[in-house]
Amino acid sequence: NEYKSYLRNDKKNLSTVFENGQEFHGYGTVETIILGIYSVIMSFLGFTGNTIVIVSSILYNAINLNGITVVFVRNLALADIMYTLIVLLPQSITIISRRWFMGYSVCYMNAVLSMVPAIANSIIILFMTAFKYLMIKKPFGVKYVNVKNSKVLVVLIWIVCFVATVGVNLIFHQPDMAVFFFDRGRCLSKIFVIP
Repeated sequence: NEYKSYLRNDKKNLSTVFENGQEFHGYGTVETIILGIYSVIMSFLGFTGNTIVIVSSILYNAINLNGITVVFVRNLALADIMYTLIVLLPQSITIISRRWFMGYSVCYMNAVLSMVPAIANSIIILFMTAFKYLMIKKPFGVKYVNVKNSKVLVVLIWIVCFVATVGVNLIFHQPDMAVFFFDRGRCLSKIFVIP
């Protein structure tokens, strides 16, 4: 198992990767070029597309949906932007440069914060689906389902996601909490990786 081998050699791997910016050879030159182009395109599209969704829905009221659904869609776009900036952009840089040169602190933050938008995405989709079900079940409305309450709900979802991921990592913090996966070109927290 690749994870167990990384854990056994953690001290050696972490010191060489984070202090020297050691080059990793997970891919050949052709694969690196293809993955580099793909990851840069995905980062660009993820950032610009979701920014367009947020800006057009706020400034131009371009999304012609129920107000509660618009709140959920905006927050899904925000979660995608966060994921693009926290995960895809550093991963693109790492794949293209063939080394992690951002240091252990950025690796740790990347590993911990990458779970926040992923969990928020799942929970927001869950609540959006529940809202759609309520709209079908009771088409003339439910007493407490409105735009104001949906905004409060989304804020609570973001708070829970931050507390759950960052809090768990702070509680169980160890000196070498983040692991750099050479084959993926990204850092992951030991807590959220199943051995």
